Amino acid sequence: MQPALVKHLQAWLITGNKWQRIIATLILCLLIGIIGGALFAFLGPILAIALLMAIAGALIMLRSTQFTFFALIGVICLLPFAALPVPNIGFSPTFLDLVLVVLLFTWLFKVARKKQQRFLSSPLGPPIAAFMVLACASFVIGLSYAPITTNLLRHFVELLLSIFLFFLVLNNVRTRGQLEQIVIALIWAGFAASLIGIVLYFLPHNTTVRLLSTLRIFRYPSGSAVLRFVEDNPELPLRATSTSIDPNVLGGLLVVVTAVTVPQLLARDPLPPFNRGWHWLGINWLAVP
Repeated sequence: MQPALVKHLQAWLITGNKWQRIIATLILCLLIGIIGGALFAFLGPILAIALLMAIAGALIMLRSTQFTFFALIGVICLLPFAALPVPNIGFSPTFLDLVLVVLLFTWLFKVARKKQQRFLSSPLGPPIAAFMVLACASFVIGLSYAPITTNLLRHFVELLLSIFLFFLVLNNVRTRGQLEQIVIALIWAGFAASLIGIVLYFLPHNTTVRLLSTLRIFRYPSGSAVLRFVEDNPELPLRATSTSIDPNVLGGLLVVVTAVTVPQLLARDPLPPFNRGWHWLGINWLAVP
């Protein structure tokens, strides 16, 4: 019955007359309102909005590995330690884990549908593959000396996924245009991270604590622990953290992003937005101590 209802709604929306389209639109609005109201009632506004955004993002990522790379860059730069707000299942899957898994399966589906005929590698591929095999062998051998735990297995799978990302990039970033889009996404995400860090740095401490504590729903620290000072001494200057928890993590990220950005400031044919005269964007990464 449900598939028949969906087919009728599709037919009314696409090929129906004026009144059929109006009725189908009203039914869809009613269904969306009921589902949205239920989500807001049972989960609360923040979780409901986050869930809807996650569903929309997942659908977009499943359609294109390029969008999945954009999501991966966004998570790395803006929410690197965010975990899914799910009940305790022995470990806390992070957004980074989820995006990597989606990227892997999206590529596998593309291979299964024969949209990619052969596996691409590089001279670095065999050593990296050998390292992964040795890591798996070491992990199996190590099980005879210590019991496996859910958290240990999760970290090992994360390690393999992170290493296999090398092959995912090789097999999905195939054109100059795709590479340029990813570089632009990295530059913008790094700029957003640095801008958030600068804003939080200059805000009153109480406001910064309150804003960063809203991320506790994603297993981030809350309270005064979100503030990081030089040598962990509140009498010394505050260190910028943005949403990276640790200032050293933010610093490492901005070093990488700056290394990608600086050549664009000097290039004869730079990528957008630098070709529009927005060269000042590259200076922002230097503003975070």
